[in-house]
Amino acid sequence: MPRERLGSRKQRSLLRLLASNNDLPVSVDRIADCLWPDGPEAMPVNQVSVLASRLRALLGAERLTRTDAGYALHADWTDVGALAELTEEAERTLDAAHPARTATAAAAAIALVRGMFLADEPDAAWAVEARDRVAV
Repeated sequence: MPRERLGSRKQRSLLRLLASNNDLPVSVDRIADCLWPDGPEAMPVNQVSVLASRLRALLGAERLTRTDAGYALHADWTDVGALAELTEEAERTLDAAHPARTATAAAAAIALVRGMFLADEPDAAWAVEARDRVAV
């Protein structure tokens, strides 16, 4: 998806935030805190709703859902899920006397990492947390 179709920096940040949570819902309060770290935006619930609506229009309603728990991005085109699965496989087989499986999973996980995760959000606290979660 071309960057210009995503519109504002906040909209791109919302997409990154949701993608980094790998299908898990992110509360509106958490989204507002992440997108406006210097303090609450006027009517953040409305602002988040507008950003999510614009993303939903681009991605499709089935890709971006809203529940009581928050917004969730359902994307099969991110490496976050694959990275988590490969890392878990490497950790699971590390102590199970399967060195070849461990090495294969670890190598595949490392191959997914191309530069800094969420490089467009270098100083955002939520991005630092997400980088820590997916660190190999």
